[in-house]
Amino acid sequence: MAELSQQGRVRAGILEEEQPAIFITSVTDQSTAVTDILALREEELVNIVLDAATGVSWEISPFLSLYPTDIDNDGQTEIPRIVSPRTTETSTVRLIEWMRYDLKGHPATAAYTCHDLEDSWYLRLPPAWTDRIYVTRSASSGTFSGEAVVTFYIRELNQPFLRVYALTGAGREMRSVRGERFVLNRQTSTTYAAELLDSGAAWEYAMTDDEVRGAFSVIVREWVSGDN
Repeated sequence: MAELSQQGRVRAGILEEEQPAIFITSVTDQSTAVTDILALREEELVNIVLDAATGVSWEISPFLSLYPTDIDNDGQTEIPRIVSPRTTETSTVRLIEWMRYDLKGHPATAAYTCHDLEDSWYLRLPPAWTDRIYVTRSASSGTFSGEAVVTFYIRELNQPFLRVYALTGAGREMRSVRGERFVLNRQTSTTYAAELLDSGAAWEYAMTDDEVRGAFSVIVREWVSGDN
C-alpha cells in the first residue's frame, strides 16, 4: 500500500454500482502520485488496484496536486491520470484522463479535462477532443500585464478554435467582454473569460458558448487538517 506523505490524502468515495471505498493517495520523493483503493469484496478488505506481481498499486501518475474526486458529478469517484505530454505544449496546462473503477478493479474512462494549474481553472472536454487538439499558454507583460490565455488548437489543421483567459488587475471586467469574449466566472481577484474563434466554427467537434460555460470550473484548493 501507498505510504502517506505530507501531500498524501485519504478520502472516502464510491465505485461503480454505488460500492463504497477508501482512496489513499501518497506522493513519492520523485513527485509521483500512487493511489490505492480499499473496498470490501466478499467480506474481505482488499486493495482492488494492487499489482500481484509488484505488490504496488498500478494506479501511478506524475503528481500535479490533483486527487481522486467526483470530477463529472455522477456520484462516483474518479482518479486523475495525465494524458501523454505530446497532447500539450506547456507543463502548467495538462490534459487529464479521469478513471473510475468497479469492485473487481476494472478501470473505465469517466471524463477528460484540461487543467490550467497556474491560473487555477479547468475545462471538461468532449472525449473527441483528446486526440485532436493541442494547447498552449501565454501571459502578457508590460502595458497588458494581468492577462494569461490558454489557446486550444485543432491538431490536424494547426488552427486555434478556443481561447480561455484569466484576467487580473485593473480593467479586467472591461477586458473580459472585449470583442467576442464572454465571461465564464468571477473570483475576488480574477475574472475568467473565453472566446470562440471563427477558424473553428465549422469544426464538427466545436462547442457553443453555453457548452463552454457549463464545462468550466475554478480549481479550489483543498483544505486539510494542519493547514494554516
